[in-house]
Amino acid sequence: MPRYVGRASPLPTGPTFEVWDARRAEIAPGAGVMRALPTARRRTIGPWCFVDAFAAPADKRELLVNAHPHCGIQTVTWLTRGTMVHHDSIGSRHEVGPGTVGVMTSGHGIAHAEVSQGPSEPVEGLQMWVALPEAHRHMTPRYDPVGAPAAVTLPGATARVVIGTLSGTSSRAPSFHPMVGAELFLGPGAEAVIPLDPSFEHALYAWNATLQAEGHLLKPHQTAYLGNGREVLHLRGGPDGSRVFLFGGAPLGEAVLMWWNFVVRTHEELEQAVADWQARRRFGEVEGVDVERLDSPHLQTTPREPVAGG
Repeated sequence: MPRYVGRASPLPTGPTFEVWDARRAEIAPGAGVMRALPTARRRTIGPWCFVDAFAAPADKRELLVNAHPHCGIQTVTWLTRGTMVHHDSIGSRHEVGPGTVGVMTSGHGIAHAEVSQGPSEPVEGLQMWVALPEAHRHMTPRYDPVGAPAAVTLPGATARVVIGTLSGTSSRAPSFHPMVGAELFLGPGAEAVIPLDPSFEHALYAWNATLQAEGHLLKPHQTAYLGNGREVLHLRGGPDGSRVFLFGGAPLGEAVLMWWNFVVRTHEELEQAVADWQARRRFGEVEGVDVERLDSPHLQTTPREPVAGG
């Protein structure tokens, strides 16, 4: 059941090291994810408000996310295996394959669906949301087939910059707030020094990896919140090497309200978004693909704890 988040994360006050385990959630029938963000304490990290690691159901290797709405965010899809086809209500159709990125900017409202391309290989990757700042959250929706991300070699590691900027290398993906989202690769036992923007708050998601970060052990599906004020991050790869995701940005400084697939600022905006979706206004229709149109769950009037989504 969707839940409601309506307060800001505490602003960072310098370097720290907070660790939490991702929790299991479901984005479609039989399709489980490991949710790294949000948590009870951290709703946003920079502009990031949602980070899921997903895989197709083990029994059928297919993933289907039926047509649903979004507003106020960018969705960032980063695949490591398999192929997903993105369809949306502005007419976009794009195959996101292994090692490629697709970014949908919902602006004032869009609908989309995602369908895995055949059962031959399971789909694995990250599905993430970036909250659009006030100046851009009502913009015209768009979709950007970014393709392969920019690569950068760092001391002891290689990185692929999915969105934003890392160590002077910027992604081709559009962004509307200072930020970073990058996959890091470390060889077995490799020691890496990752340059950071000290004005950003950062987090590190260990995904399927074991590694050491600033001398602390991180296990698979754990997230480390690093705070801000760091100029470098020291990492050591696990015995089999490590693939981790670094994300963050300048503190958003805005309290966002997230419920189901909507990211707004007030309960009145949320009520209007639900009404518009149910009345087939504003978000458009996903055409050209055989998917169902999801109904919005019943909107609770009493705030509840963190989001579900898709």
